[in-house]
Amino acid sequence: MALRHVTERLAGAGEAEPVDPAGRLTAQEAVHLIASWAGGSGRPGDAPEIGRTDVMAALTLLPRARADLDVLEASLLFVARELGLTWQDIAYGLGLRSPQAAQKRAGRGVQSPGATTPARLTTPAASEPKGECEH
Repeated sequence: MALRHVTERLAGAGEAEPVDPAGRLTAQEAVHLIASWAGGSGRPGDAPEIGRTDVMAALTLLPRARADLDVLEASLLFVARELGLTWQDIAYGLGLRSPQAAQKRAGRGVQSPGATTPARLTTPAASEPKGECEH
């Protein structure tokens, strides 16, 4: 309901054109637009004024946006490991201090809707390649 509210309010205004094939903004796009336009950043002249209801809708979308980002991160970590990136490489990319921190982050898993236990990132069983990481 909150996503529909934001999409209907902002559709057709500047950069708020939906990229979803069904014509909806994603939760992340909706939160970003409300936050930036409410702060006066990049709001097109034809965009509606952002009010309390819009901000409340964006606040209710934050958990969904976080969950979507968690799924995206887990997918990207899986692909990184499949492509042979080391945990040190991944730690560097994530701005973490150690390979162990990257492994811990990957191991926390992603909670799937309706799941009773979090999914875990599975990684290749092969040992880490030796050598320096390239950045």
